[in-house]
Amino acid sequence: MNELTCLACKKKFKVKTTFCSRECSNSCRTAERLNLWLDKHQFRWKNATEEEKRQRLIQKYEKHVIRKEGCWAWKGAVMRFGYGQTNHNGIPIAGHRASWIIHKGRIPKDMCVLHKCDNPPCSNPDHLFLGTDKDNHLDMITKGRDKSAFGEQHVRAQLKEKDVIEIRKLLDNKISLKVIAEKYDITASSVWCIKKRKSWKHLI
Repeated sequence: MNELTCLACKKKFKVKTTFCSRECSNSCRTAERLNLWLDKHQFRWKNATEEEKRQRLIQKYEKHVIRKEGCWAWKGAVMRFGYGQTNHNGIPIAGHRASWIIHKGRIPKDMCVLHKCDNPPCSNPDHLFLGTDKDNHLDMITKGRDKSAFGEQHVRAQLKEKDVIEIRKLLDNKISLKVIAEKYDITASSVWCIKKRKSWKHLI
């Protein structure tokens, strides 16, 4: 009996079959079916007209969107940060971007689709607007969602850096937390956090 080489794992064996085991046979057949499906799928999208692509996007979008008053809900797959997910031209796309394409038209290059409502799953076109990456970042800061913003740049900051420096000087002079809190219209616990460097840590 001639020695053969398994087409999957390259192991040498002496049998009359092409594979050394059922596992190797199944793995190759599964990969073959997947490659055939991908070739067919990509060919279908490549040869579709723009209107055909748009109609397919509408069909997929309508399966997941839940229209109601105010924000629209999403019952399909969800991407990172809670955005709805569907696919367009064979690639994943956020639900709110799909909604913009369907209701408003093409998204210009290097532009983002932003939420007025600050609700990631929502794809109500009335709640969406276009903006640059900079606009998107500013929108995050304004709505308090930018974790990188700190100090007086943070949307919830009640003090300026000069105030914090002055508070620390008052603390060094043994002024009570209560008196400082009343002067700057903040809580005593906020003053305590400044004292213990639990907040405003970037200031020396």
